[in-house]
Amino acid sequence: MDPQALITEESEDSRLAGAQRLRFKRFMMAVASYAAGTLMIGLLVWLDYLTASQYLFFISLMIAINSLFFLLFKTGLNLRFNDPSLTSLQIIASTVLTIQISYMASDGRGMLLLIYLVAHIFGAFRLTFRQFLLLDAFTISAYALMLSLLVQNRPEAIDLKLELLHWGALCITLPCFALLGAYLNRLRERLRERNNNLNQALKKIQELAITDELTGLANRRSIMEQLANEWERSKRNQRPFCIALIDIDFFKEINDTYGHLAGDTVLQQFSSLVSQELRSPDKIGRYGGEEFLLIMPDTHVSEAEKVADRIRRTISQHEHGNIAPGLTIQVSIGIAEYDNQPIQEIIKRADLALYQSKNSGRNRVSVHPLENP
Repeated sequence: MDPQALITEESEDSRLAGAQRLRFKRFMMAVASYAAGTLMIGLLVWLDYLTASQYLFFISLMIAINSLFFLLFKTGLNLRFNDPSLTSLQIIASTVLTIQISYMASDGRGMLLLIYLVAHIFGAFRLTFRQFLLLDAFTISAYALMLSLLVQNRPEAIDLKLELLHWGALCITLPCFALLGAYLNRLRERLRERNNNLNQALKKIQELAITDELTGLANRRSIMEQLANEWERSKRNQRPFCIALIDIDFFKEINDTYGHLAGDTVLQQFSSLVSQELRSPDKIGRYGGEEFLLIMPDTHVSEAEKVADRIRRTISQHEHGNIAPGLTIQVSIGIAEYDNQPIQEIIKRADLALYQSKNSGRNRVSVHPLENP
């Protein structure tokens, strides 16, 4: 697999895992709100508006419902829903539980109106205004149904005028809350979009800071940083590595003959060809002009020479027909192996090897011998 594709896939997996953790965190916040609601309903028991057995039944049902949601989040089954956060389902579950306890209570239902609002707060994380209104319609209809059942079955347990006042307050408050919640959700979406744009811009700036714009390879600063990192690693672990300086032969003649745009095209095609010949740990960057620096980790000079010669052959065999029929280019390469010397000394030795290739007729690979063989 392409290393860049693997990195992208790992990044996507990390993003999805982070989103799932956030959903579970919100679910645990909802569980905490259930705990607060349980204390509120406990006041109804204390005031003898609700029996202890009814209270225990409510708690058992609440635990069962939240256990179901817990399993959905922990097993990842929530990802099969259109809304993986299960926001609407959680609000509906909370509404049904509250309607049920309101029906069982002999009085004090006005206090429970606050629970509907608390449940709707969580909609601000995900819901649109239309979704809010649908949930509001469900809640208002469910409350009206509960009142009608009370009128039919236990008319002595309610003050109808007061209950209609509560219902009217619910009809007015919930849509207003939906409008505010939807507005907050739009603000959150816009903020997330702007953050995404800023992150993309930052990523682009970071790429420009380390990438040569013409060739797409690492620029001089980036490849030198990678060389410093490899030098530190090899020094610490006593591992070998080699570098190679690659120079395009007679590049000035290409610019003079075919123009600078043709020279840019040659550099781009050269970079593409070289990238295809590199091993997975190898790194290459534009060192300057038509000169490139290749880093070959965990590589002795004998293997580095084979890699460099394969690159040389590939470059020399490629025809740049889009510039001129039969046009080919050649490269001279100089190799040096790390031998416990400073970075600049390694580069100097590779440069000497490069000049040896040029002085020996170009289109060849030369190796600077180790000073302490």
